[in-house]
Amino acid sequence: MDLWLAEVDSRWAEIDLLLSEAGRIEHDNTQLYDALCRAAMVFVSAHFEGSIKSLVKYLIDDFNQFRGIADTPDRVRNHYLNSFIVLGSGDRDSREAQQLRQKLLPLLISNNQPIDYTVYLIDQKNPTPDILSRIAQKFGISSIFWELENSDIEAKLFSDVPSARRQKIQEIRSLLQINCANFPYTDSSSVMGRHKPQKKSNRTIYEEFIDNTLKGRHDIAHGTIMNNPRTPRDFDEIRDKVQGLQYSLLVLLTEELAGG
Repeated sequence: MDLWLAEVDSRWAEIDLLLSEAGRIEHDNTQLYDALCRAAMVFVSAHFEGSIKSLVKYLIDDFNQFRGIADTPDRVRNHYLNSFIVLGSGDRDSREAQQLRQKLLPLLISNNQPIDYTVYLIDQKNPTPDILSRIAQKFGISSIFWELENSDIEAKLFSDVPSARRQKIQEIRSLLQINCANFPYTDSSSVMGRHKPQKKSNRTIYEEFIDNTLKGRHDIAHGTIMNNPRTPRDFDEIRDKVQGLQYSLLVLLTEELAGG
């Protein structure tokens, strides 16, 4: 996962380049300044989407390289096996589906069949809360946003204090760099600091944030607005929250799949 962490850094470096240039010419060339800020907003969504796809790919690549389909966790393997079975979505847990998977597995093992990571993705362009939740569910995480709600991660990343946000992000990244350096991964969920709410919210603060961020991208990309709704300073907060979510998804995956 070192490669994925480095890729996330590279993706943000491209956005930082746009924002750095925007800050440099803010008072000298307002037209270029607005264009750079608008472009950065689109890039945030694009790189967030790309990083989630890459995370799934690196994860499945590790299972293929170090475990193989025979030793991949049931919940991950069964989703792949189901992609070969023509059944209604409600029949995936049926006795018939189980029997079909049992017959199919030896054939795939004998052919040394690698798992196809694209089976775990959703064919939709925007990384909406629903899309992220459905991807996470394929790896056994029942509700990614419920897991984050009322946690220390959420509290720090939605803090008005930039230093608190950055400190938490660095804490998460440093732990992941250690715990995901080798496969199988080590559970990193201690960094979350969970404090379960009494009842689930209809919409968590992170879901609202993603919706608003994607709307900003959508309005620009589809020509709904022509003005510049963000400044380079605004992106500091957006970056922290998006980057925190990127790392948090890997944290939850290490908890679910620790030990391979």
